[in-house]
Amino acid sequence: MKRLHVLQISHGYSGPFVKVCNQYACAFAGHRITTVFLKGEARLDVVEAVGGDEVRFLEQDKRTLRGIKLQSILRMARILRESPIDIVVAHRYKSIYIAGVLGRFFTAPIIIGVAHEHGVFRRFSRKLLLILGQKNILLAGVSDSVVQDIAGDCPSLGQQHRLYALPNAIDVKQEQSLLNRTRARQQLGLADKEFVVGSIGRLVSKKNYEVLIQAFAELHEPQARLLLIGDGPRRKALQSLAETLGIQDRVVFAGHHENAQRLVKALDIFVLSSGNEEAFGIVLLEAMLGKVPVISSNAPGPSEVLAGTGVQFESGDSNDLSAKMEHLINQPENERQRLGEAGYQRVLANYSYKKFSEALWQLPGLNQLVESTDVAMAGHDPD
Repeated sequence: MKRLHVLQISHGYSGPFVKVCNQYACAFAGHRITTVFLKGEARLDVVEAVGGDEVRFLEQDKRTLRGIKLQSILRMARILRESPIDIVVAHRYKSIYIAGVLGRFFTAPIIIGVAHEHGVFRRFSRKLLLILGQKNILLAGVSDSVVQDIAGDCPSLGQQHRLYALPNAIDVKQEQSLLNRTRARQQLGLADKEFVVGSIGRLVSKKNYEVLIQAFAELHEPQARLLLIGDGPRRKALQSLAETLGIQDRVVFAGHHENAQRLVKALDIFVLSSGNEEAFGIVLLEAMLGKVPVISSNAPGPSEVLAGTGVQFESGDSNDLSAKMEHLINQPENERQRLGEAGYQRVLANYSYKKFSEALWQLPGLNQLVESTDVAMAGHDPD
């Protein structure tokens, strides 16, 4: 069996991308994996969390990643010259663009571009990269809704069998590291008897936390508390909103916590308030793995993940979210446990690393590369 060299390129390691890169590194276990982050300073904890054989940090800034990204392209070209590459996995558009440009000068049998958001190829200039680019670029959307979105913008990809769904996954072994309810609440300074509704994630516009705070203010449950674990540019605005609504004493802004998913059992109900911008929602998998009942918007990405194992509200509608929270709070505890167990079983059945690896290796050409003894080798300068 041929041992492949897989080059993984990611825009950065913020948000879920350390876990996403680890997911791909594990799926290619037994092969040589080099991961390159375009943005972000070098960090040992990131290296350890990503895994694989080598992790590099280009430490590019926003300026060098704009436009044609020449500096990033040249630095990646040096890496490609060092060793033949069999497969390139490129996360998000900037990485896909760089891989596509370099693919014209260096032979990589397969380039897998992973689209993590909707609307990635809506711009005409981005469509050209795929339509006029080399035919060895496969596109993988992290949900069916992302795939449908790309198919609408670039219909030729489907016709050429170059577009696939490749959902994100979670390492189910993480369950062993989750703190139990009591320990998680102790770490967060919460009383064990409090009923806690909350969410985990960056405090950014995409998460629609304004909707969650407004919905919580409308609850007729004065003993309930709202917990937001995470930090970000919207923190002050969200705190101001809580004060305006008169619920600042019932909303806990817990700030950033390393490995925040370990605290998920502190919640009685997990809420994902993100709307259509949320293409998948790895944080949903983390809540479901912790057997925490979930309320989510009915946006296509989260709906696909839940598949009826949670409660859903009309995206952006705080009144509907409030009603769904109130309903679930007043359900018997065994009903909430039933929902939590249903979500847990769905994760095990559909979103484990094993399931992801099986789906990845079904992409056309991968197994043929492993079996081939005469693969076109990358890293040769066209001159």
